[in-house]
Amino acid sequence: MGQIRKPAPVLLFVAVFSSVDGAFHWAKRRLEAEFGAVEMESDTFATEDFTDYYARDMGEKLPKKLWGFSRFDRPGGIVADQGLDQRPRRGVSGPSSQLSRQAGFES
Repeated sequence: MGQIRKPAPVLLFVAVFSSVDGAFHWAKRRLEAEFGAVEMESDTFATEDFTDYYARDMGEKLPKKLWGFSRFDRPGGIVADQGLDQRPRRGVSGPSSQLSRQAGFES
């Protein structure tokens, strides 16, 4: 049987997608204020190349980015951050449903 131990810190990453101009900049500023600097950033890619799941609610053209943050955290803290999608999105023009953020972690 395994030993009970404290989990090692993990790296937070967030997938962000939106068709609203300025949403990536807005989201990055706010997430960096909360989780530290973005250390890894993917190129922007087209969500519609992989799925049409979001088309009805967010539009057919939906750019997406992945960000990895520099600060490591405990996994329990990252799980609490799954609520990122539910936080207010003040400062972005257009409907608030036009920005989606999904948190995860890598150990």
